Amino acid sequence: TIDENGEGASGDTMIPSGKGYGGWLLVSHDQLSDPSSLSKLLDETETDTETSEMNDRMIAFKMEPLLLHVAAATLQRGRQLLNLALSLGFRESGLIVSTSKITVAIRGHSLALCVPLARSGPLRPSNEYLNSLIEEANYRLSINEEKLQRLTNEVKNALFRERPVQKPNQCSATFHSLPRLNLWGHAAVTVQTSKSDDVDVLIFGGYGRGPDVLSYSDSDAGQKSTPENRASCRSDRIYSLSKKDGVWNKCWTEVTAMPLAGDESKRADKSWYGLEIVSQSLTAREGIDACILPLPDPMKPVIALWGGRTGPLKPKDDLLLYEPITRPGIFVAPSDIRGESPSPRWGHTLTALKGTEGHLALLMGGRDDKKSLSSVHMLSIIQNSASDSYMLWQTIEINFPPQFHHTALTTPDDDDILIIFGGISNPNNMIEAFSDPHNLLDASCDATDELGDTHGVEPFSAFHIDVETCIATKYETLVHGCQVDEINPFAFGASSCGTDISSGDSTNNLQQLLLFCGGIPQIDSSTCSIPSGDENPFRCFTTIMERPKDLFKLVPYQINMTENSNEIDFGSMVHHRALSVPRSHREERSDCGEVLLIGGGVSSFAFGASFSESYRVEFSLEKKSDDVGNLLEPKVDSRDSQRPVAPKISIRGTNAKAQETNVIYVIKKNAKALKTALEADGYLDKTFRMTSAPAELKDWDPKLHIAVPVTKSCLQAMEGKGIGGATSWKSLVLGTGIQEVPFSTAVLGLKKR
Repeated sequence: TIDENGEGASGDTMIPSGKGYGGWLLVSHDQLSDPSSLSKLLDETETDTETSEMNDRMIAFKMEPLLLHVAAATLQRGRQLLNLALSLGFRESGLIVSTSKITVAIRGHSLALCVPLARSGPLRPSNEYLNSLIEEANYRLSINEEKLQRLTNEVKNALFRERPVQKPNQCSATFHSLPRLNLWGHAAVTVQTSKSDDVDVLIFGGYGRGPDVLSYSDSDAGQKSTPENRASCRSDRIYSLSKKDGVWNKCWTEVTAMPLAGDESKRADKSWYGLEIVSQSLTAREGIDACILPLPDPMKPVIALWGGRTGPLKPKDDLLLYEPITRPGIFVAPSDIRGESPSPRWGHTLTALKGTEGHLALLMGGRDDKKSLSSVHMLSIIQNSASDSYMLWQTIEINFPPQFHHTALTTPDDDDILIIFGGISNPNNMIEAFSDPHNLLDASCDATDELGDTHGVEPFSAFHIDVETCIATKYETLVHGCQVDEINPFAFGASSCGTDISSGDSTNNLQQLLLFCGGIPQIDSSTCSIPSGDENPFRCFTTIMERPKDLFKLVPYQINMTENSNEIDFGSMVHHRALSVPRSHREERSDCGEVLLIGGGVSSFAFGASFSESYRVEFSLEKKSDDVGNLLEPKVDSRDSQRPVAPKISIRGTNAKAQETNVIYVIKKNAKALKTALEADGYLDKTFRMTSAPAELKDWDPKLHIAVPVTKSCLQAMEGKGIGGATSWKSLVLGTGIQEVPFSTAVLGLKKR
């Protein structure tokens, strides 16, 4: 470093910088390859300078060794790093402790070099001396780099350990264009036709101008018909896109509605699974949802449609049934529906179940004309005999905040587990992605006062409901958070579906995948931008249920898009539909999954409606790599296990909103880090909230220390008993105790209910 000091040509003091008065002539963090560079610099400067005042100004030549400031999590960790630095020859290192942080300053002055120079006069040495000065500085810089590398290696070896990490699972995705639908907020299903390899996509309702359709009036082959000047509006039509002999049609067709005429429309018909049904019509609506009911005859599929809105604040609550094979174009409604029917709504989900004990589907969330809804309802069919049946709505009591324009699906395995992704809870804030706004906890913690353990997880960007448990508990169930290995991965107005793909190896096992795509990602309110990593509109997961914790995980797959995917336009892919083509409908390649992305769009006051493209996506699993990477994680200091533990002191209390429980004490600035680590290991008792340490105890200061509620297994892990997760967080613990702490918001809500 070459620094010029002194006054300016006019005699005024030069502008001060961070290093004092003067300016930099040359700065380099690498060795100078040309030893004569310094002498050349002074010669050039002398030639360009005309005043003796400039020639007399002093120049400082410096070689400054490293200065490194490291923030330490705890005082103990800071001491470890300081001792390591001192042992490596950084003698001037020290520890800076303030009320807000602990900093280790690593430095050594032995390699420092500072030589005063000038352009002329006694401080202008010979060029030979300047060349030697450069060589000396280069040598010292090389020693400095060696010490830095040695410090890096010693920190890795002494303070960290390498843990092998398997590379993520990967799958490839190939996109193929489908005809545009030009609708959003529609309902969509895929149904099997007469041939096992053929499939129809059926669209009901929605908002937009609709697709270009085929007209069969002129020829058997059909001609493309494009209505002119078609305005966007709510739709009451049925559209179909067919796949025949492995080839998808290039245009949509409209299914003609065929209501029963005359008295037949009012006549009850008991030929349909013993139900009384009457003819109905599909009124123009959007925000509707549909699913195929799990009834005994898969070759005669029955589609259930529910809800939607016919105007801005005109939600519907009608249940329609549609048989595309036996009664195309005809809608019917069961006349005998018992139980408490769901209130009118739109933006909800209607998800098919497995059909166990006649349970057909779950209706969840949505909004009415005033607010978002949190209610969940189960639709069942009760068959007393072959000719005597009725439909039944049952309300599920659930501890879940309202959700609107979310997406939901059941896992493709044998268990009825409903997974809920994304959505919003406040309909007046349409760009706020649903992200646990009510601090909802993993509901397993709500029973821990008797069971004695909790396994809460975050972030709660996805949730799941065990339907079998719900039925067993007489329709009172708790929502559980899903552990997701991504941050904020889910959005508002998105869509999801499940599929299965053969592994393609010698085992030929089926891998069940969950696909999530499109929507509006959560906006970072501080930067008004999409968080890093959330730009990808296409995500794929597999599910894992960990025992005995019953921790439901969503493990992401890395999706590698093929070359043609660069031309894919995900713009306006909101309020669309993701549909899985069932395995029996696919072509012979068993190692390829097929998913359809149909419709979607957004409105605009200035430029009119914008509609999304539609795509067919082929998935295939890539060979799992045996390569592993290494993850650095802090080592547990052996002295942590010898840390003296404060005596357990019970603080009695009778507050109805609080209760005594086991706690560990931590300094306030480390409370969040400790809470996160305890949650990861399943040791945080989420029946309660963190609170200040009691003022009654002389060892703790309520202004400086926090009491964190923990489970009994946490205390056993601290004592080296039992089987638990990693305990690297023990270095943050100051002591243990028993004190009164407030209940969590979720528990208080259940108690109030």
